[in-house]
Amino acid sequence: MIAKKIWTKENLNRANELKNDGLTARQIGDRLGVSKNSVLGMLYRDKVKRGYIPNGKSQVVKNDNIHKSYFKKIGERNCMMCNENFDMYSRFDRFCDRCKRTSMYRSA
Repeated sequence: MIAKKIWTKENLNRANELKNDGLTARQIGDRLGVSKNSVLGMLYRDKVKRGYIPNGKSQVVKNDNIHKSYFKKIGERNCMMCNENFDMYSRFDRFCDRCKRTSMYRSA
């Protein structure tokens, strides 16, 4: 089944005009016959404006170091298989990455 292309150049231009006029994504979707999420997806994909909020007060903070907050080193310990020191990123880390890649670890 071939999907109908909703976002033609005319619709993209019209959506941008409506967005610049201050309409919400739901209002734009109603006028173009598409869903609010379709409008938001189009705006995101076309990079018209990241963090789209109709009143223009949105502020997108670019954080290049965002992964560091998820993978923060909390300490060191010895691996339970090879007894070598490795960095812990969770209090539940018991094995180093090298040992986790072995077939013995994976089969247990």
